[in-house]
Amino acid sequence: MIKVPRFGLVLLFLLFFTVLRSQETIIRVPFSQPKELVADAGENQNISAGQVITVGTDATIAGGTPEYLYAWKDEGGNEYSTPTFAISGPGVYYLIVTDEKHCTARDSVLNSQVSAIGNSNWVSGFSLFPNPSNGIFYFKLENPFDPVNLEVVSAEGRIVFKQEIESGHSDFTGKIDLTGFDRGVYYVKLTGIGDSLIRSIIIQ
Repeated sequence: MIKVPRFGLVLLFLLFFTVLRSQETIIRVPFSQPKELVADAGENQNISAGQVITVGTDATIAGGTPEYLYAWKDEGGNEYSTPTFAISGPGVYYLIVTDEKHCTARDSVLNSQVSAIGNSNWVSGFSLFPNPSNGIFYFKLENPFDPVNLEVVSAEGRIVFKQEIESGHSDFTGKIDLTGFDRGVYYVKLTGIGDSLIRSIIIQ
């Protein structure tokens, strides 16, 4: 019978444990991250008085994880839960898309209408420049016989600039300062008595 010293047993145990650890199996599981969810609400459109158009026909969704949930909102807070819907008036409409993993993407589309009523001929005499710009825009309004409200709205529907233009000016010039705001598309909305006008501007 061979007696192994206690010290030798400890060394054998350590050697055996080391061999077992060296035989561990590493399992590699492939993992792919879905592409960023991107929503495009489509092209801006012009709508004439009495016309009905469909919003969302050219909207596109890319990336994320299907299936997608659509949520359209207008400036009045009304919601539409279908990919397309019909409208008969001007405005900015905001598309919010949610994918299966609850990621969201949003975009907006402008449907503008110009109507000339009465003496409010400022519609044809409105100019806005430069566009695009780095955040500073200038505008000129000819013959505002009636008060005109000017608002600048972000693509998410937030009012970022507001000015009231009083009546009685032969010509009115003003400045819109959006320095410090994110790059992208914004909407200039003018509202007078009987007339409305929406123009898109871009901060580079």
